Parts: sequence; C-alpha cells; structure tokens
Amino acid sequence: MSSGALAIVGLHPNPVGTLDELRQQKLDPGAYGSCAPGPGLPGHEKGVRGCAFWDKCIFRFSRHGGFRGELDDPEKPQMGPRNIGYYVKTHEGSQMEYTMACFRFMATMAHRMGASIRDRESGYPNAEVVEIVSHEPEIAALMRAAGHKTDTKVRERVMSRNEKDAKVWDTGGVGNWDRRTETKDVPAFPRPGQTPTELDYDTELYQRHLERNTDNLELKTGLPSARPERIEDGADDKEESDVIDFGAAPESMGKK
Repeated sequence: MSSGALAIVGLHPNPVGTLDELRQQKLDPGAYGSCAPGPGLPGHEKGVRGCAFWDKCIFRFSRHGGFRGELDDPEKPQMGPRNIGYYVKTHEGSQMEYTMACFRFMATMAHRMGASIRDRESGYPNAEVVEIVSHEPEIAALMRAAGHKTDTKVRERVMSRNEKDAKVWDTGGVGNWDRRTETKDVPAFPRPGQTPTELDYDTELYQRHLERNTDNLELKTGLPSARPERIEDGADDKEESDVIDFGAAPESMGKK
C-alpha cells in the first residue's frame, strides 16, 4: 500500500522527524514514521513505526552527512530525516541532479549507488554514476567542519510548456516543451510542528472526509471500509452505485 493510501487512514509510514520531535508535538510514533529503528530491526522500540532503512542507512556516516545519528550517543545527535542532492550519469550517458528525502534515496537510489561503485571499480566502461553531492546548509556546514566536501545546491533540468503552443495545450493537444536548467538550494526537510506541511494537509483533509461520512462507523473509527455502501434502489438521489457488481464469487474448486 502506498504512503498516500496509508495517510488517509491516519498512518504516515515515511519518517517525519526524530522520535523526540514526534513526542514533543504529541504525534503518535506508532502512526508516524521517525528516524528510528523500524519493526524487526535491532534496537526497535515497541510501538514505534520508525524507518525501514535504519540499519542500512548510509546517512549515519559523516561523509554522507551523519545526520541519522544514534539513539543513545550524545556525540552523534539525531538530526534526521533530511533532504539531500544527488548526481546521476546513466549507462546511456544522460546526466541530471535532483533533490530527494533521505529515506526516498535509500529506497530508490542507494542500491544503484552501490552498484555504480562496484561497476566502476571493476572497470566497466559505461558504468552508471550515482553520487550524493549536496546537503541542507545546516548539515553542509557540519560536514565541512569535519573536513568533508559538499555543496548546498543542485543544478536541475526544468521542463515547461512552450508558450507558443499554448492553444495546442489548451485544446487538449500536445505541444512542444521548453527545457532549461536552474540552480536550486537543497530545501530544508520540514520538521514536525512547522506549518504548512503535507502532514497538516493530510490530517485536515482526512478530518473533512470523516465529517462528510459521519454515519459510517468504519470511517469514524479510522479503519478502511472494505467497500463503499451500495445505494439501494429507490434512494432519494436516484443515482447508480459507484460499486460495480461482478456477480457472485465463484466457488473454490476442491483438490482433485
């Protein structure tokens, strides 16, 4: 299930802050992800959703920012999650720089970075290159003080609709795209309690959703309904149900 689907039932599996930050904002660490060991990982605390990448997190290393920190080590304070900037050169030769949250990088790019290092060390001529190149200013300052090189910006490729083709776009056609590059700062990852945030927006929309469905007990409890209620024949609004009836489920076939 995607994080967006989980969010509508009050669960935010992606980390939104450290455990201390969640508790300071009175956010349930069992419902909100945090920069802490997730279930099944060493050091997991019961009732904490944590982060699925805690034990493999490369951002515990100072050369990558060191902002994951450790739970019980004052000399390695927790400052995650954070945004980072990365560079990619594909096997085909195209290059790009983007920003991404640390946990998304771990989910989608960290394995590619490891493979790219191995391929280059093995001498593959068209090896992919994936590098972490920039950090939020606060983290970058700490890295530089520790003797590590990093930047605070990325050079992104931006695409926008060609203004000369406005009529084509507006009438449902496909026009040309304008391509340009922009230098952007690595944005600060929003901390719990800062507004407005996507977290607040999700919560607000879900509350509105509950208010529109006050007669549905399942929605009141915050549990996903198995299927929406069917509109019976003769209902006042005379509308068809959104539920498509595929007929009775076939009987399971026994073993031959």
